[in-house]
Amino acid sequence: MRRPLIAENYGDFISVSKEKIIFKNKDIVESVLFKELSYIVIKGSYVSFSSALFLRCLKRDIPIVLLDDLDRPYSVISKFKRSAGIKERQSDFSNSKKSTDFVLKILRQKIRKQHQVLHYHIRSLRLNKGKEIKILEGYDFRYFIKLFGDLVKKRLPAIKISRDIFLLEARSSRAYWLAFSRLFPKSIFPGRRKRNSDDPVNKLLNYGYALLSSITLKTMVLAGLDPTVPLLHHRKSLNFPFVFDLMEPFRPINDHIVISFLHKQKKDVIGRNGELRKSVLKRFRKFWFKEIKESEPWSKSKKPIEKFIIELIEKYKKSAYING
Repeated sequence: MRRPLIAENYGDFISVSKEKIIFKNKDIVESVLFKELSYIVIKGSYVSFSSALFLRCLKRDIPIVLLDDLDRPYSVISKFKRSAGIKERQSDFSNSKKSTDFVLKILRQKIRKQHQVLHYHIRSLRLNKGKEIKILEGYDFRYFIKLFGDLVKKRLPAIKISRDIFLLEARSSRAYWLAFSRLFPKSIFPGRRKRNSDDPVNKLLNYGYALLSSITLKTMVLAGLDPTVPLLHHRKSLNFPFVFDLMEPFRPINDHIVISFLHKQKKDVIGRNGELRKSVLKRFRKFWFKEIKESEPWSKSKKPIEKFIIELIEKYKKSAYING
């Protein structure tokens, strides 16, 4: 089975030798056959690599995803397989009324999965304090699903009502993260923070989202779509806004993985002062990729998450009348 290669530490170096990629850092020297690689992630500005790496990966359809210092996809090196006019068709769809229905389906799916994550861990952690369970179950996902459904009735493109969508999504997120915070003591999770977070839970959440965005970007590029055409996210700070559109319903899977990792390995992960121990990210990354290949524990489906990402991309292409 193919696997990703991730270079993220100061002094990491990637080179090529015949049919192998050589990965080096201060601790290890590892060789990986090209046929064993699905994609490569290079994080930050302190990883070194050879130009031969790019050429070999291009020939073998192995995307290289570059992350910025905030762990967001910054660039991708790959052979684009776009047919003529693909960017225009994506743009036309974003400006059509059908885009709203597609966006809101994604967000409703995200809310349902958030609900499933909370209830799965209520059971798995065997929480028996009535007050705790009441707060966790206080995440009224059906209420927010109904409100998102009401936005569809406006029959306007998602771009036109993006402000309404983001405001409602923000309300839903606040309720979800309040419930989520009850699964951890405040010392290791003071609340959801996207940037400049030193607590263990936010660090792992953000790291996991970076891994998820890399998978989504790779899958999107190989499917022939242009990741620069926004569907809902129009922030200028995002190089690939479409990636953040399509990864929305899969964010709760990352949340589930973080909860599972911390509760299974809490003693080995968290230091005396509540900080994340050194070298934990490497262990978490291994755990993350193992879990992402498994089916959702609360679902009857046996498909790994990457299959669901591919299916969502195919649904988008069908909705936008994009073939191939």
